[in-house]
Amino acid sequence: MKKTEINTRKRLENIFKEKTIIEEEIEKIRVRKKRFKKVKVSQQFKKDLIVAGISLRPEEFVIFWIALAFVPGMLMTFLGFHMVSTLVVVLICGLIPPLYVNMKRKKKMTLFSKQLGEALVIISNSLKAGFTFEQALVNIAKDLPDPIASEFGQVSRELDLGNSLEESLFSLGKRMQSPDLDLLTTTVVIQKQIGGNLADIIETISETIRDRVIIKNTIKTLTAQGRISGMVVAMIPVAIIAFITVINPEYMMPLFTTTFGYTLLGIGGFLELIGLLFIRKIVNLKID
Repeated sequence: MKKTEINTRKRLENIFKEKTIIEEEIEKIRVRKKRFKKVKVSQQFKKDLIVAGISLRPEEFVIFWIALAFVPGMLMTFLGFHMVSTLVVVLICGLIPPLYVNMKRKKKMTLFSKQLGEALVIISNSLKAGFTFEQALVNIAKDLPDPIASEFGQVSRELDLGNSLEESLFSLGKRMQSPDLDLLTTTVVIQKQIGGNLADIIETISETIRDRVIIKNTIKTLTAQGRISGMVVAMIPVAIIAFITVINPEYMMPLFTTTFGYTLLGIGGFLELIGLLFIRKIVNLKID
């Protein structure tokens, strides 16, 4: 009996210790949440992080963003670097996080648009085989790779939780900013109201989407030379300045230490930006 009582007490002590540890961890999480609540983040930025697949919370990402922007600058100031160099590094480090999020978001949206035509073929074939539209979405989540599998899987989970099909598809369309998906959603809504052969309609939409992707890739190939030329023209002045600064720093120092030099750098950067915008406007053709 004594051994049983001792074992029981030890088990209870271990349970209380584990409970105490869990309560302490929960309290730490609450404290972190209170700190993060002080950081205000827009809803659009939160959506961009979700679409980009960033695992950090928006508040955590903003804190990381601020740290990445200012910590290198503080170190350079402490080590005695020139103020202009420090400001350039701060500016570059501050631009890296939003550019990374935007790049990831655009990459995911582009890949989603390319996969959408194949997904619509699966939906059409599933409907012809006797499956429901909801079951066809589950087939897409199982058979296709990400990002379209995870996005349609989320739609399927929302349907299981009681959300309507129209709301889930419209929410997905807003998230991915896909006009082709909006066309599919409108087709589904109209078909539910007035009827019709949904499988044939979706098959026609998938053919249209595939043709559009082919045209976009063709235009991208034809305008590749213009984009590369723009990048080369933009990098030549920067490369020349860096090269001369390395081989003859004293010759270039007035450009970085005098008011006239700052003015020339500002004018040159402004003209570079205008040139890049013009080239981008010429080579980027929109297909609606």
